[in-house]
Order: sequence, then structure tokens, then C-alpha cells
Amino acid sequence: MILETLSQSVSTVLHNKKRLLKALLIPFLVTYCLRSMKVSVAGYELYSEILVVIFNIAIFLTSSMICLRTQQILDKHDTDDTVDAPWQWLKFDSQQRRYSGYLLVLFVLLQAIFLLIEADYKIATNGLVYSVMLVLSVVGWVIFSRLSFVLPAIASGKEASFKDAWAITKDKKLYAFVIAGLLPVAFYWIANIVIVC
Repeated sequence: MILETLSQSVSTVLHNKKRLLKALLIPFLVTYCLRSMKVSVAGYELYSEILVVIFNIAIFLTSSMICLRTQQILDKHDTDDTVDAPWQWLKFDSQQRRYSGYLLVLFVLLQAIFLLIEADYKIATNGLVYSVMLVLSVVGWVIFSRLSFVLPAIASGKEASFKDAWAITKDKKLYAFVIAGLLPVAFYWIANIVIVC
């Protein structure tokens, strides 16, 4: 089931590559410019820190719009890449605000998990403390992977919530963990290795 989902996802992306490019090229360029500007203004002065925060918010919102638009294109199950997908800017409507809100909650949860994992090396003074913190981080990662299934539902226009995502993945915990928890990390590592090489 996991391999089938992965295969279908890759196939859908490849068949819609032109539509994705046309719809997302401008937002990607905007995100790249924002990241470059953030790096250029980074410093120790107060105004520099404020500007970095502003840029981080702008980058998050633009990235959220990119995620929503990508899921909307792929959710149509239209593998005809000749279908018109005009160049367009992304609008911050009620659906986008709802999507961004849920994405922000998941992002905060993810940051908490990362802090917990990093704290293992700083706080753990014995094997028991280390084991407890490791278990908590794994549990948090499983919860994150299950709750993240709310995003595609919102992108498709449904009035979904974290409760719905939790119910959907009740009998598919391993599936949810692999698809939304492990595979994105694996792809991230592979991309970093390719870039470095």
C-alpha cells in the first residue's frame, strides 16, 4: 500500500509537471528572493532581528500558498499535462488562511519535536532520561504524521479538522507515519546529498 501510494504520487507529479511549473514558478522565485534578502539583512542589531522575523513570516506564508496550490493541482487527478494552467499569483482567501493556520500548528509541533530531540544531548544525564525523551520525540513524530493528513483535505475544499485526520488514520498509523513522517525526511536527506555532491 505504501509503495503503491508512492508510485501514484510520483506518477501524478510527473504527468502534471508543466502545470505545476506554470502555477508555481513565480511563488518559488518570490520565496527564493525573500530567503536571499533575509540572509543579507541578518545581524545582531534589533532592527535586523525584526526584519528577519518579518521575512520568516513572509516565507512561511508564501510556502503555505505553494503547498496548497500544489495539492489543489494534484488533487484533481487530471494527468493530462496539456490542460491549461495559467501563470498566476496566489490569493490569500479563507481556504488559504485555514490551511495556513493548520500548517502553522503542525510547524510549531514539529519545532517542539526537534527541540526535544536536540535536548537529548544537553539534558539527558542518565539512560532513563534519555530513553524517556527519545520515546516522547517518537510519539510526537507519530502524532505529527497523523495530524498532517488534514492538509490535503483542506486543500480539496473540505471542512476537515485535526479530529478528522486522527479518525482517518486510526487504523493506518504505520502507513501515515511512513508517508507523512519518514518519506519527507528521506527525500530531504537525499536532496541534501545530491546538492553537496
